[in-house]
Amino acid sequence: MSVTVLFRVRTCASAFFLLLILSTGATASICGNGVPEGGEECDPGGGLFIEGDPAQGACTNGSRCFYAFSCCKFNCQFVGQGAECNDNDSCTSPDLCNQVGVCVGTGNSVNGTPCDDGLFCNGTETCTSGVCGSPSGDPCPGTECNNCQEGTDSCLDPQGSACGSQTGCIAGQCDGAGTCIGELISGPCDDGIYCNGTDTCSGGACSVHSGDPCTGGGECADACQEPTDSCNDVAGTPCTADGNSCTDDVCNGSGACHNPANSSPCDDGLFCNGADTCAGGSCSLHFGDPCPDGVGCTLDACDEGADSCSNTPDDGACADSLFCNGTETCDAVLDCQAGSSPCDDGNSCTIDICGEPADTCSYDPLPEYAACDDGLDCTVDDQCVGGGCAGIEPLMSDLCPWAVVEREDPRGDRIKTGWETVVGGDICGGFLLLGDASITEGHVASVVDSGRGAVRIGNASVIYEDIATAGGGAKGRPNGVKVPYTDVYNLAPGTVTPKNDLSGSYDLDGSNPLVSECHAARTSFDAAATALDALPSTASLGAVRVGAGEVVTITAPAVGAINILDIDDLRGSTDATLEIDGGFDANTVVVLRIRGRLQMRGRSRIDAVGGLTPDRVLLYVAGRKCEMGDKSEGVGTLLCTTGRLKFGAQVLWTGALFGSGRLIRLGDRLELTRQSFQGF
Repeated sequence: MSVTVLFRVRTCASAFFLLLILSTGATASICGNGVPEGGEECDPGGGLFIEGDPAQGACTNGSRCFYAFSCCKFNCQFVGQGAECNDNDSCTSPDLCNQVGVCVGTGNSVNGTPCDDGLFCNGTETCTSGVCGSPSGDPCPGTECNNCQEGTDSCLDPQGSACGSQTGCIAGQCDGAGTCIGELISGPCDDGIYCNGTDTCSGGACSVHSGDPCTGGGECADACQEPTDSCNDVAGTPCTADGNSCTDDVCNGSGACHNPANSSPCDDGLFCNGADTCAGGSCSLHFGDPCPDGVGCTLDACDEGADSCSNTPDDGACADSLFCNGTETCDAVLDCQAGSSPCDDGNSCTIDICGEPADTCSYDPLPEYAACDDGLDCTVDDQCVGGGCAGIEPLMSDLCPWAVVEREDPRGDRIKTGWETVVGGDICGGFLLLGDASITEGHVASVVDSGRGAVRIGNASVIYEDIATAGGGAKGRPNGVKVPYTDVYNLAPGTVTPKNDLSGSYDLDGSNPLVSECHAARTSFDAAATALDALPSTASLGAVRVGAGEVVTITAPAVGAINILDIDDLRGSTDATLEIDGGFDANTVVVLRIRGRLQMRGRSRIDAVGGLTPDRVLLYVAGRKCEMGDKSEGVGTLLCTTGRLKFGAQVLWTGALFGSGRLIRLGDRLELTRQSFQGF
């Protein structure tokens, strides 16, 4: 006879049923074999732990010694209701045995209590409201050979797993311990170079190559092109010429030589059809007649035989039959140009009126004493008087026409210029020594009446106008240098010789009016000094000193009038600047009446500011020195009545230089721009 027993055991908060068929005469019960039998109320089998909780340690007997996660005691009997137990659910607490021997969680564990949902690759979990969740995420680094393996609860990829990438001739493989190791492979590879042919792995390197793949190719050549992985020459590479200058002979980039038409200049052998250009593969495009000059009054003609053009001005093409614009002419560049009015009487005191179409002229006089221009730069206050224009000669009228004048000195006198000096006007003195490559833009006059060297002219010097002496001769300087504009080394006293460039003459016989005018200027110093000394003083400034790098300004007290400013001594250091301010009135005149010396050192300046112009500035120096250092600059007429005048190299001066004593010395590369005093 058999007996069927149904037994229910509660573990881990879940019920399971164990169906056991026991045969009559079964063996005695064995507690812990996992089969309830005999007098056993329960027998889940497995290990015994305090209160069924493996975390509290193992045990073998005692009232608190339960099978794991159950309410079954060591003796396979149910624990009494309410005993503490472990239902294998971390998210319930406390766990108590019920009346039928099942361990039941009666409440929720504290939120955040660690738990386990049985999965490895989602990381660790915590309890929330009695539920095990909120996994922390993949616990593995996720690098090569270190990826999560759920089946083994491990972070190590199985040995032999592919990893990394193939690098050349080496492939990656995981070693099962988390490391990617390389394995040599064989077969095709690519070293990135086209021109050594196909590649094969050997010994872990892409080291076997088939060689140049382009050997034996035809024109557009046969040369391997690494940048394009091609055997074709790049487009534009020269190839076999077809003999036509209007085509380009180049490779097309696809391995063939072709000859596209170009637009290069060419020559069809004809001049009068203009410049030629290639078009459509032949010299077929022509600019046209090259001879029209765009000037309407010229006659344009092309000569094919001579390959030349002519553009002849034709005045007749410009005639407009008008009387008042004079006779028209044809300019080969500017086209038709009007002539001058036939009604110009040359008198600035009349208004010239031309009548059209009556073809008559009339001249209306300006009012008496009206301002005019007599055409002379050495007169002032020009006015119309009696129908004509007349000006007043200034205080220094004899000196006014000259750029440089030296006062007569019984001990002898001379003017000496350096090399490459430029004097923008006439020079008047005794013996004149003009430096090499110097330029005089006016006349040169000497009052020396005898001897062969009254004027000595340096090598490669230029004198724009006449050279005149009172009878002395002229020489080239140094000895052995020809006199400029002649073919001789000396010009004898008393001769008159035209310059061979037709720019003037050598008048060495005293007949040229320049000699008498120079003499008058040289003897006018005393009269000028007397007149200037007699002028009433506007202000006395004492001694004026300008320090190195300093700027000192002298302002005219009487703006719009004549200012006579007395100075005991005027000196400036290196880089000093003296400003003379006219107060922005065109009528202001400033005379610095310097009783002592004028001495300005290198890179110093004397400037006219406030609207003051150089022709209204006079520096009258009665002392023993008139000196400007190297690379200085200045303005005004400088009148030195007793002192030596000496200027250094590279001085720039706008005005005039009138010096006294035995020598006027003008340094190398000095530049003088003449503007004579016009103040009164």
